[in-house]
Amino acid sequence: MKLRLLIFLSFFIFAVSSAQAATLKINSIGGVPVTNQTFSYWTHTGSNPSFVGVASPSASINLTIGTTSATATAGLDGAWRYDPTTLVAGEHAIAVSSAAESMNFTLLIATEAATKGGVTATPSAAPKTLPQSGGLSSTLLLLTAGLGSLMAGSLWYAGVYRPLTEEN
Repeated sequence: MKLRLLIFLSFFIFAVSSAQAATLKINSIGGVPVTNQTFSYWTHTGSNPSFVGVASPSASINLTIGTTSATATAGLDGAWRYDPTTLVAGEHAIAVSSAAESMNFTLLIATEAATKGGVTATPSAAPKTLPQSGGLSSTLLLLTAGLGSLMAGSLWYAGVYRPLTEEN
């Protein structure tokens, strides 16, 4: 029993620490929110969009825009920002990395609104909101089922239900 508990706790701690390890994110490109969106192609109308994101506190963020490399440093809260000064109209391969994390995408600097694959990043674009899912009744139902299972297992372990499951 102790071995099972030790194995479970080890797995749980590993899973939680692995889930929290991914911290590098881009929050906006040129003032347009891009959080939790994973597109490989972005379009920006204008010039020199700023890149704003989060990473581990005090982390060094390496940015490669085409053949130009730059570095940004995250603050104590993990926030970072990079403002390029030499982007011209056209497509630019962007690579952002910090420690073992990285992300790559292509950014089109356009003089007019242009899209590829229906994705546009312009300062006037509004973030889409997701519909609300789930509800209180389904949450309470799952919570009650889980607590009932825990109680049944505890009572079985304590010996209350063992006479019902043992053969005579």
